[in-house]
Amino acid sequence: MRNLGMMLTAVLLFAACAPGQSQSSGDEDGEMKNIAAISADGPFVKADDPAAPGGWTAQPGVTATKYQDNANPLNVFRLFQPAQTDQPIEDWFEGRRRTLPTGIDKPRFVEELIIESGFYTGYARAEQAGAPVAVISYACKSGGGIRYGELITSQDDAIAQPAAAATLKMTIDLCRESIAETAAANPATAPDNSAGAATPQRAAAPVEPGRALQSRDIEAVVYTWEETYVGADYKVISDLYLLMKDGTARRNLPSEAPANFDLVADRLSHRNAWVKWRKRGGDYEFQSASGGPWQQPPKQEARRGGKKGLRLNGSFEAADSSSSMTVSSWSQWGLRLNADGTFRRSSSSGAGGTMGSGDNAISTSATQNDKGGEYAAPVPSGGGSSSTGITDADLTGNYQIDPYTLTLTYKNGRTTRSFFYISENGRHIWFEGRDLFLQE
Repeated sequence: MRNLGMMLTAVLLFAACAPGQSQSSGDEDGEMKNIAAISADGPFVKADDPAAPGGWTAQPGVTATKYQDNANPLNVFRLFQPAQTDQPIEDWFEGRRRTLPTGIDKPRFVEELIIESGFYTGYARAEQAGAPVAVISYACKSGGGIRYGELITSQDDAIAQPAAAATLKMTIDLCRESIAETAAANPATAPDNSAGAATPQRAAAPVEPGRALQSRDIEAVVYTWEETYVGADYKVISDLYLLMKDGTARRNLPSEAPANFDLVADRLSHRNAWVKWRKRGGDYEFQSASGGPWQQPPKQEARRGGKKGLRLNGSFEAADSSSSMTVSSWSQWGLRLNADGTFRRSSSSGAGGTMGSGDNAISTSATQNDKGGEYAAPVPSGGGSSSTGITDADLTGNYQIDPYTLTLTYKNGRTTRSFFYISENGRHIWFEGRDLFLQE
């Protein structure tokens, strides 16, 4: 996403979920006393809160202002006063959005965040009084700290999307200064192809052995998942845990090879990502570092690093797609590993949309792969093509598997090392931050 207008569209699509049952929020005047305090390292600072959007009412509080949708009382948005913390905003936001108000339970968090110019958006599904609700979280730096907003809404698009649009706009208006500063400091560049296409980044230098993640200290990687439907689309909500032999675990995996991953620094700077684990029978259970009940994911599978010198023979891919009323997009990343020790990586993507109908309909489309792309548009030129300048030497070479490390040596002379695992059935591998599935 390249601008806030596109991000608004993405958030509205992000919020779309299976139709749910509307219900009263059940809030009481003293509800603010029951809302968990933000787990910041420092105090709150006072900042002015915006007026309520049209059709909403505002109820100021000590730590947050509550905004209520007059047309749909289920829609409740709380905008908290700026919190001061020494944590990176992404780590703070990830921990904060998992602390939900009293009465919101059984959360299922979508791990992917939408991040645009220092503005963070997250999404979860949960229950309130037994009925399904959606939780949309926003955060940015503003007012001398981190402003955090949290919308509780329906899982019915007709209710959720207008509420998401109103609260997102209000929060972005508060954050415009920091968004502009972040955008100016990080000007738009060509797309980063390091994760799914050619021109791989050079391998990072190994960290000191006493600070690096050691393969021998890893117990396993545990993949957990739950199947659900978002609207008419089938979805799999998944988590990955890196289990250490000392009984701790990290939610989400590094993309770097163990020798390049600073374990000591990560434990300090990403505290909310670290939990505890134990095994009960054949299943794994997890507990937050601060305590609380042990949670057992419904479906789980252990995965481990490949043996030194392992050779595979197959194409592994990951794919993603999304669609709305008139627009759809897709993307694919792949890595072919051959029995002779050679590899080829690939990526492609596309998007298209149609506006109008019948003789008045107009369409646009664009496709892209590692070496170039094509587009079609309702303009006199009719479209065109582009070239990336990438060659086979940027996409192919030799590979080496060590425990939890995949080393790629490209024909162009570059070498990359990334975290690696393989499932017990050999159908899944981890490559540069993605779970890839063996293609038949």
